[in-house]
Amino acid sequence: MDTHESKECLKEATNCLLFPRPHQCRPMQTNYTVATYLSDCKENILAEIWSWFQSSVKPMGSGWRDRCLKPMHMQMFEDSVVSLTDRQGNTVDIAEFAWNIFLVEDRWCLLKVDRERSTAKIKEGTSFHDPGYMPELKRAGAQRVHLVGYAKSYIHDLVAVLNAQQSAQHPAILQAIAEVNGNFPFQFRKEISGEIIPINDRQADAVTSMRRRVEGIQGPPGTGKSTTIYHIAHGCIPLNHRAIIVCIQNKALESIVLKLQQDKDLIFIVYGNPDRLSSASKDYTLDAWVIRDAKVVACMDRADKLEAITQRMEIDLYKNRNKVRGLGRRHWRKCMQAIAESTFMALQMDIESLRAEYERTCTDLDELIETTRERYINQCRAFVSTVDSVYQIEVRHPAVLVIDEAGVMPDYKMPFLVLSNPIQAVVAIGDQNQLTAFSYAENFNSFFHRLTASRHVPMLIEQYRMHPTICDMMEIPAAWWVQCVLLDDTVNVDLLASAGADQIPCAGWTNAKTPGYQPKTR
Repeated sequence: MDTHESKECLKEATNCLLFPRPHQCRPMQTNYTVATYLSDCKENILAEIWSWFQSSVKPMGSGWRDRCLKPMHMQMFEDSVVSLTDRQGNTVDIAEFAWNIFLVEDRWCLLKVDRERSTAKIKEGTSFHDPGYMPELKRAGAQRVHLVGYAKSYIHDLVAVLNAQQSAQHPAILQAIAEVNGNFPFQFRKEISGEIIPINDRQADAVTSMRRRVEGIQGPPGTGKSTTIYHIAHGCIPLNHRAIIVCIQNKALESIVLKLQQDKDLIFIVYGNPDRLSSASKDYTLDAWVIRDAKVVACMDRADKLEAITQRMEIDLYKNRNKVRGLGRRHWRKCMQAIAESTFMALQMDIESLRAEYERTCTDLDELIETTRERYINQCRAFVSTVDSVYQIEVRHPAVLVIDEAGVMPDYKMPFLVLSNPIQAVVAIGDQNQLTAFSYAENFNSFFHRLTASRHVPMLIEQYRMHPTICDMMEIPAAWWVQCVLLDDTVNVDLLASAGADQIPCAGWTNAKTPGYQPKTR
């Protein structure tokens, strides 16, 4: 797609965000054609934006907004934002709030920041009161606004779908995502080793059985999903491919990082907002890799030393000149004749030479940093990111997308995830029985729900998080326990009772849906 068409898609997506309209969530089907899948994804993105808008502006009372949203003060001049302060009056960096939605004078507005020009502008959206009612914004002075939240992810999702709808051809991975039950083979490696990070038999079976472009692994809490992800990235991704590992939350990202860092030979790069990444995750960002590189460190040390020596010589020259100027007029002439032509000029030449060397070193450092960044990107085996930061990834090779927390990943995000990089296959890992998809709208299903409903997906069952004493006390196999979650609550109670749960001390099984039911133990 050419640049003009892409800009038109961005313009349409921005307008959809700024002027939300009522849309209903469409239940996702098991299998689709690409065209119908993209159509449903687009409708569900618009439904999500509408639900977000409705939940943010209603009820309309300013007191409610003060409690539920973040009040701030915005200084404006014409359509530019000059400054932004928080509730305590502290000035904040405007760039940190780029692509955020603000409520400004009962208007739904988007803050856009041009980092190159260091400018920030408010893009006006719809009015809360009436879509046709468009009062002019106050263009000067400070005004009270409310921060709603980050909106760029919706733009990315919608632009990806719009671009794909206008494309004449679609990659095989998009067809495999639409038709999850289809036969789209993919050649994974099967070089699994538990030498660095142990792997149990169920995890090994799950990763070595992968043969399709779209694969799934069910992982209830505590069954070693991060371990499984490590072995996929280390031993299953083809050697000429890279792994892109994504998840919804930074906490899950940290768990993956803590697992990957145990392999000292594995180069992986973390992408995300530095202010929200954990300390462990920050150590593996691209910038962190670069500033730890031995050649970069040596060059930085050399630049620091040259700068320190130059500054010290400049101070000495300044002090010596002041001493000479403090002498009497007769002594001044004699001193100038004796040393000005020699010492001061020689010292000044040395300083200029050091300055030139420092500037050359800084130029070399800039070039070295750039080449080092490229080297780490090329050598990287796994890119780790939250969904909102995937657009930052700069992969140079074909890639396999690994989705952690797949059970909470809305289906409409899949087109952006697989089209934003050269994705060839997808491995989704999660628990469709734990949580529903993260969404403002109702009745949203995740891609993982659709995948597990269409075909058999292997399950991890060995429990690592629960204390062994509790596991022994319950005497219920992990596989059976997970299956119970799928059953009706009444059936769960009956099954637990038949399994001897009423004989287990300190364990009570309740069911709020069964009238008159009381726990059998306390």
